[in-house]
Amino acid sequence: EPEPVLKSAEKPFMISGTTVNAGKGTMLVVAVGEYSIAGKIKKDVYGEGDGELSPLYVKLDKMANLIGKVGVVFATTAMIAILIWEYGVHKSTNYKQLVDVFLQTIGILACAIPEGLPLALVIALALTS
Repeated sequence: EPEPVLKSAEKPFMISGTTVNAGKGTMLVVAVGEYSIAGKIKKDVYGEGDGELSPLYVKLDKMANLIGKVGVVFATTAMIAILIWEYGVHKSTNYKQLVDVFLQTIGILACAIPEGLPLALVIALALTS
C-alpha cells in the first residue's frame, strides 16, 4: 500500500512487500501466487495468460517471420550468384570453394535474422503509433 494504513481485525490483510512502520505483530500467509491479493490484481490486469496475444506481439511475430524469410531468400540468391560467378563465368575447377560459398551463405543468414528482429520492433512500433 502506498500510504500507511492501520490494520485491525476487520482489515487484517497485507500485500507482499508491505513495510511495517511501527508496532508488533504476527503474520500468517494465507495465499500465494495467483491466489494472493497481488496475484488477483495481476490476473485482473493481464488476464488469465491463455487468452489471445496482444496486437503488438502479433505484428512483431509477423514482421520477424517476414524478415527471416527475406533473409533466407537473399542468402539463397547470393549463394546461387556466387556459384554462377565462380563455376559458370570463371569456370573454376576448385570444388573446395563450395565449402567457402556455403559458409558465406550461412554468414549472411546469421547476420540477417538476428539483425531483423530489432528492425521488426522499430517498424511495428512505427506502424502502430
